[in-house]
Amino acid sequence: MSKNEKAEGVVPVFKLIGYGLLIVGLVFGLTGSASAQWTTTPITSNTYDDLYPQIHNGIITWSGSDGSDYEIFMYDVASGTTTPITSNAYDDLHSQIHNGIITWYGNESGSDFEIFMYDVASSTTTPITSNAYDDLHSQIHNGIITWYGNESGSDFEIFMYDVASGTTTPITNNANNDLYPQIHNGIITWQGWDGIDYEIFMYDVASSTTTPITNNANNDLHSQIHNGIITWQGWDDIDYEIFMYDVASGTTTPITNNANNDWYPEIDNGIITWYGSDGSDYEIFMYDVASGTTTPITSNAYDDFYPQIHNGIITWYGYEGGSDSEIFMYNVVSGTTTQITSNANDDWSPEIDNGIITWHGNEGGSDYEIFMYSRQMQVPALTSIGLIALVGLLSAIATVKIVRKRR
Repeated sequence: MSKNEKAEGVVPVFKLIGYGLLIVGLVFGLTGSASAQWTTTPITSNTYDDLYPQIHNGIITWSGSDGSDYEIFMYDVASGTTTPITSNAYDDLHSQIHNGIITWYGNESGSDFEIFMYDVASSTTTPITSNAYDDLHSQIHNGIITWYGNESGSDFEIFMYDVASGTTTPITNNANNDLYPQIHNGIITWQGWDGIDYEIFMYDVASSTTTPITNNANNDLHSQIHNGIITWQGWDDIDYEIFMYDVASGTTTPITNNANNDWYPEIDNGIITWYGSDGSDYEIFMYDVASGTTTPITSNAYDDFYPQIHNGIITWYGYEGGSDSEIFMYNVVSGTTTQITSNANDDWSPEIDNGIITWHGNEGGSDYEIFMYSRQMQVPALTSIGLIALVGLLSAIATVKIVRKRR
């Protein structure tokens, strides 16, 4: 056997040894498999208040003080970068976001509030209204912005703006207040005064038709909509109860019927959640539209408030310690509750989208900051066996190079 033949025989042997060690290391060399762990991340850290975050598709937006007035900011979860959206000498408040369009109202003239929007993709800001009266509390879904404005100077009306066409359409025109519109898939809902009390209405953008949902002698308030189901709280002569309306069938269904107040329902994918009194404190409940079943989410001796829901995760804040509020979440599928925060400061107003929860918390006891809670991949550590695998691989590579050099 020639020297070259012997050398050629060495290469496969060392390759087998090196690759064998590599396989062993891959199997046993990690402390555990890669997994997604829930992690809390501070988004802001300053000496000013940052308040009421909203989130959609990995973009968080909020209103934060710069020391003189409130401005709008956004945070990109993927890149970890914060971008100021406004920078001026007046207040910009209550931003909302959907599909990369942020909307808010700002006191541009110093005398009244106007509606604005910001396109994340193009980094451009567009004023939606410019008039001499207040326009407030804009909401957005699929390129349609809706809000209420004090057009006549005596009462508020509902308006909408189509981002694609740039056109504004008045939805209501009467002598009574119409307030707090919400929108989903081209259906706008709001509460409007009928001369006696507040009723719930809806407007179909495609057909330009308005439909009264309630017509009674009691207040119906705070409507929300998702996938053609409208929910609200209504007075039944004793207390507030939760109701729902199916747009497709035109039927109204009472969700609660008890002797205690039920407040501020939210809905997502056929799950309605709200907070209601159990006679001693407020608890969180949910209702499954498909099965018609109500489930208590909390049952404790302290108040739980203002639940939000997305994709089967409900989040809210509760006064667990009795002195400050903490953030919680509930998984509808598993039926498990998780406490997200546990500190001596207030954590308030959680919002959720695609498994990311964001809220504002009084971290240092002096001002409010923005936080988020999300799943992040944890890479397992390399053990001594893993190091053996690495050495084996390097040995195999080195052997091949030495043999080839000798040849």
